[in-house]
Amino acid sequence: MRISMSLKSITLCLAAPLYCAIASADTISFSSVGTAADPNESVTLAPGTSGFGGVLLCPGNTPCTANALAIDQHPFWASPLPGSSWISYGITGDPADSGYFVVPNGEVETFTETFFVTGTPTSGSVQVMSDDSTSVSLNGVLLMAEASQVGNKYSVCSDFPITCTTPTTVDLTSALQPGLNVLTFGLAQRNAVSYGLDFVGTVNSSSGSGPGVPEPASMVLLGSGLMGLGVAKRRKARQ
Repeated sequence: MRISMSLKSITLCLAAPLYCAIASADTISFSSVGTAADPNESVTLAPGTSGFGGVLLCPGNTPCTANALAIDQHPFWASPLPGSSWISYGITGDPADSGYFVVPNGEVETFTETFFVTGTPTSGSVQVMSDDSTSVSLNGVLLMAEASQVGNKYSVCSDFPITCTTPTTVDLTSALQPGLNVLTFGLAQRNAVSYGLDFVGTVNSSSGSGPGVPEPASMVLLGSGLMGLGVAKRRKARQ
């Protein structure tokens, strides 16, 4: 039985159109590290956004693209997730740092991470922390809204997820797509002082390597194997 099954398998692989596809699985990971370390990260600033010393970072009436910066954490924030750092568009984490400034209440800036999925995405998630809070969207689909402001005292940051003290896991699976994916965070300032974002994510996918046409030498080896299996099968039948 084992010889018959082997012969059949090889015959099917050699049969029209003489190729076999090989399946594989891939896992990609990403994290907040700043644009300098990851060019796939950026910030879209609202018109009129200012930085340290009141310097206008986004003049005019249209949004501006800026770099995400790795920053020191506020002393009351949780440590950044493994492999990540807290990020912002300026020095807005630790008040003791030179160049620190306070982001005005009501400001919401969009932080973006792009990644490419090869094959068919099967699952994914991202762990997030923020001050004060953030929404999470993937490919235009809102997966988690900013924490409600109702009853929220913002004692350190938001009292409700997503907070700056404990990571919140957001499932990305339902909005994943093959090819380019755009993950966005609407980071909101609601009660002054510090401002920042931290995240780490993974995405799993399955893919086929595509048809692989055997080379002539491989064809000869497979043909020899078929002949050998046929001889072995006839010997077994005579026994």
